[in-house]
Amino acid sequence: MKSYLPLLLLLFIISCGQQNTTEETVAVVSEDGWLALLNENTAGWQPIGTVQSELKDGILTMSAVEGNPQALLVSEAEYDNFELEFDFKTEEPEIGVLIRFQDKLRTVPQNAGYLVSTDFNPDQQNPAGTIFSVARATVLEDADQGAWNSMRIEAVGKHLKVFINDQLVAEANDKRFTKGKLAIQPPKTGGNTASFRNMRIKQLMTIQVVTELLEDKYRSDESLEWEALFDGKTLNGWQPTGDGSWEVVDGAIHGYSGGEGGFLVSDNAYKNFYLKTTFKIIKEDNSGIFIRKSPDSTDVTITDAIECNIYDHNGPSHAYSTGSIATHARAWYGMIDYNDWNEMEIFAEDEHIVMFVNGQKSSESYLPEKFAKAGNICLQGGIKVFAPDKGPSDVYFKEVMVKSFD
Repeated sequence: MKSYLPLLLLLFIISCGQQNTTEETVAVVSEDGWLALLNENTAGWQPIGTVQSELKDGILTMSAVEGNPQALLVSEAEYDNFELEFDFKTEEPEIGVLIRFQDKLRTVPQNAGYLVSTDFNPDQQNPAGTIFSVARATVLEDADQGAWNSMRIEAVGKHLKVFINDQLVAEANDKRFTKGKLAIQPPKTGGNTASFRNMRIKQLMTIQVVTELLEDKYRSDESLEWEALFDGKTLNGWQPTGDGSWEVVDGAIHGYSGGEGGFLVSDNAYKNFYLKTTFKIIKEDNSGIFIRKSPDSTDVTITDAIECNIYDHNGPSHAYSTGSIATHARAWYGMIDYNDWNEMEIFAEDEHIVMFVNGQKSSESYLPEKFAKAGNICLQGGIKVFAPDKGPSDVYFKEVMVKSFD
């Protein structure tokens, strides 16, 4: 067992997950505790399936082996809480590095651990830095797939972070895998290669403290009453702003906007809360729910408020599709049904924001401190972004409910 000299105490509060409790993890970093994983040979690694690879001058180059799509190079050692760093250069889509990999469950690698993508193609569901099925990465405009790029993965308890070129691109809490091996996927298409270098890992010692998850804490709290922000008949408690018209149609708020779009702004302000609503929208429309708009602000902008986006029209390449926290965390493309009503849930506690769409977690982020303030809730009557006249468009909201924890 390694000897650890505590230098830095980091407190990680894991406030999201998929059950009623999770663990708050306190990490103690060892002095110069980095361990090189790729040296003169691949000692410490074992292939699963046929892996075609070469390690030369500290660079691991992996080539495709046709007919062997589930091949992996797997570490012999297991890791639970760690920082992993490496440089990568790939030509192959849909490959990556697995952390906390359970080799007994390897039939579908992304279901046997956390698969982190190394594919820079922005026009697909899992661009580089995405944690498959957990957190969709922000696309970096200055990244070059043909050049070396760096990746850092932090896994502490249930809290996962991915950085590319020192920029945070994905973050989430997930509790399915707490310990496992590392694994590297080789390319699957003939002629393609993937290269890795400077791969090293720093193990973290931890102690565990049971805490409650944010969404489960807010969902299960029965001490507070729900506040209906919409009575089903009138727009009492709301004020319109911008270019648009609002009315109640068949028990729903109908937003019909012109060329510039408009908002319906709540009279009351909220900081820490659980908001849920149902909405229906035409596919071409750009709408959303803005939260924490400063009450003294006359405009609704993403620099002052937090945009919980509703917009899918231009496909998977859209930076922040429905369910995203715009400019902060991406959602999966195609989470809503344009022919039916959809449910959105928003959990806000200080800097921590979590979104669910139709019962599935869509995005999660820890925002800059300036957004941890009380503010208005704003329904957006958007515009048809790609229509020649930029509008008009239609969106409907009903059953707008909030439980305030302020």
